[in-house]
Amino acid sequence: MSDSSPGTSPVQPRKVVLAAGGTAGHVFPALAIREMLVDQGTDVRLYCDDRALAYLGDLDRSSVDVVASGGLVTGSIRKRATNLAKLISGSFHARSLLKAFEPDLVIGLGGYASVGPVLAARQLGIASVLHEQNSVMGAANKVTARSADAVALTFDPTEGARGDCHVTGNPSRPAIIAIGQAPYPTPRAEGHLGIVIMGGSQGARVVSDRVPAALGGLPEPLRTRLRVTHQARPEDHDRVAAAYAAARIDATVEPFIDVPAVLPEAHLVISRSGATTVCDLAVARRPAIYLPLLSHKDLQQVKNAQAVVSAGGAIICREDETDTAQLRGRIASLLEDPARLTSMADAARAWSRPNAARDIVALLT
Repeated sequence: MSDSSPGTSPVQPRKVVLAAGGTAGHVFPALAIREMLVDQGTDVRLYCDDRALAYLGDLDRSSVDVVASGGLVTGSIRKRATNLAKLISGSFHARSLLKAFEPDLVIGLGGYASVGPVLAARQLGIASVLHEQNSVMGAANKVTARSADAVALTFDPTEGARGDCHVTGNPSRPAIIAIGQAPYPTPRAEGHLGIVIMGGSQGARVVSDRVPAALGGLPEPLRTRLRVTHQARPEDHDRVAAAYAAARIDATVEPFIDVPAVLPEAHLVISRSGATTVCDLAVARRPAIYLPLLSHKDLQQVKNAQAVVSAGGAIICREDETDTAQLRGRIASLLEDPARLTSMADAARAWSRPNAARDIVALLT
């Protein structure tokens, strides 16, 4: 495994395919790379499954191809057999698309929708790079890692990593990178305290239960200074909004947060710790309290968060080890210490890799 540090200017590819699974954690890095390449004049197509369409915003759909896919790790035998058939069909479809488009490079961003395009690229002699977002290599990437010409990793180490590995970081969108280029907005005495709360791409009920309760119990001098933006599932909206209203906290509750729009005013982020979230917040120079999802048997979100915690840029509050009162105490201790918030913000930025998109493309060009 090596640290990515291209020594010469890369040759600009004419055509690139980005292949990504259907979660925000796969799609947003793909969009970050796409934006960089399009700005440089590269013709880019995105291959994804139908779930990914929800995260594409106003992206021109004429540059997107939907490739059938499905997971093979969980579900009934019948479901996995059905998904295998989808993967096979998607691989043939991807091969046909690649032959027609003739790209110089295929970049797989993980998820099962990337499997077919990466394997087809190998068969057609097209250069390919695989990117792993998480601190534990995902099942789909394990299938294709040795078929790719290079594997880009976000975390060092990455458990289960295979292939020709290079540490590049996780691509962040230019709007996120720009936030981190400015100094952290250290809270002023008696000034407002911006708090952003995120529960992953689908929201998280436990975050919507525990964080409003923790904030609602803060001392009144802190509580009245809060300006909260909270991402919650639509079915949780009324309950979460009512909790903030009862605590007299100025809060906006939404099912989806435009992260680049809300981070400039944020002094602290409380969030799940998916890889893209961890890396984006670090690049944006924002301190965080991470409440990692514990349902993954490999505890990948704990390990994602631990990387920036070890660098001094965040703290972890596991829900199986931290009750609401303890969470409240940790929030209060940070909000009452602007110097510590600033130090954490700068440590997170120092740990981050804002040039990840460039370095991934440069591995083979």
